[in-house]
Amino acid sequence: MPTLFDVSFCARPEDQAAVQDAIKAAMSQSIEASSGDEQHDDSGTAASDASCAKAPEAKMRTSQALLKAVTSRNGGMLRHLLRYEDADLDDQTQEGQALLHVAAAQGYGDIVSVLALLGAKLDARTRDMGDTPLHLAAAAGSLKDRGRQEVLEILLGLGASADLPNKEGRSPMHVAAMTGNISALDRLLAAGAPRACLDKDNMRPVDLASACGATHAVDYLNALDAKAQATKIRQYQEWLS
Repeated sequence: MPTLFDVSFCARPEDQAAVQDAIKAAMSQSIEASSGDEQHDDSGTAASDASCAKAPEAKMRTSQALLKAVTSRNGGMLRHLLRYEDADLDDQTQEGQALLHVAAAQGYGDIVSVLALLGAKLDARTRDMGDTPLHLAAAAGSLKDRGRQEVLEILLGLGASADLPNKEGRSPMHVAAMTGNISALDRLLAAGAPRACLDKDNMRPVDLASACGATHAVDYLNALDAKAQATKIRQYQEWLS
């Protein structure tokens, strides 16, 4: 019996079977969720109406399966849907996030890598705040911190912009500072992000860290400022001598 989906990219038969089952389950759930939405009163146009409705419904089911692949961290299912099911890499969730945002927020470095390899926009914006995936990776998040740090490293390594502001004028540096994510601050600074960038309220990252009670971030950024100031003073002294 021929397989329903082409999963030849999986080397082992058991992997192929697992991906097959995951895709069929996701598509079946999507079909059940959208069933009962069509009713046609005109029998003469019922066939054409059903044909017209099929395309958006199929797209919706594929989009739902695509999101499930990301949230369940199923790289094989994700690759299949993007290669063979006409899935759209730039699809957004109901919350206005691209798939790369979802993976970044969850700290799924492996899925971020797959999406980037397949052409996802590294600097995609969320619909509401205009955040990039790097904004979400820069936020501290309890048990997700290690995963998000890995995602941040991956995104920066692939060329994501370290200093793009969102709609509030806040860069990933602001997000890292206000959530007390020292490791993200350190990595963003190493990637060239400005330490004293201002948001729309003229707040620097250290100002937001102070307002949010992220004392370690305040101490870290103030120490960098003091070190930079000491370096400048020493340079002036050497120049004057």
